[in-house]
Amino acid sequence: MTAVASHRHRPGEGAIVDVRVQQSVGVNGLTAVSVGIDLASAPVPDRRYVADRASVLVRDGVTNLLFGQERISGNELRSLLVVKMTPVGVQHFMDAIGAMPKPTVKELMAAVGAPSEALRSIDNEPDQTVAFAANLVASSFAGFEACFDFYQASAFSMAHVSATQKLAVDPVVRVEMRIGLADALLDELQRTRTGGLLSH
Repeated sequence: MTAVASHRHRPGEGAIVDVRVQQSVGVNGLTAVSVGIDLASAPVPDRRYVADRASVLVRDGVTNLLFGQERISGNELRSLLVVKMTPVGVQHFMDAIGAMPKPTVKELMAAVGAPSEALRSIDNEPDQTVAFAANLVASSFAGFEACFDFYQASAFSMAHVSATQKLAVDPVVRVEMRIGLADALLDELQRTRTGGLLSH
């Protein structure tokens, strides 16, 4: 029996969203494909997580975004959420942040008087720890609050983008936090990217 590939999305791959596919030929003669994805029509993730602490860990080429909920004492974590992203996923995330219309996150913080924050290392893994993979992020910032919606498009779905002009995305998790913490997380992702840790 031979498996035959077809240009259609398999049931259960996720919600179908529109994409804009552009092809260009580089100086090396190879064709490059860029994809613009509109997550506005994607469903909001059912899972919700409120983060008190965040950190970034790059290991084996994968960027781990660590989000922790602190116990009332503030010294230990009650739970930990790990979102694993590839270098391409992080690149798309940071490009989307850079393309946001004015005001910037830091300008929003200044407007409401939100204090700057620094990331705190997360060295211990609490019993309540869960990890997900994500390669797409929708973000929003308002007042003292920030929200990141994480999505995953499987390799099966990505393989058919050029032919179908559609992408199936699976809502993973919504993470909400203070805007100052989100800003510190973005700064650290930018630092790791420019430092070459996310090169691929």
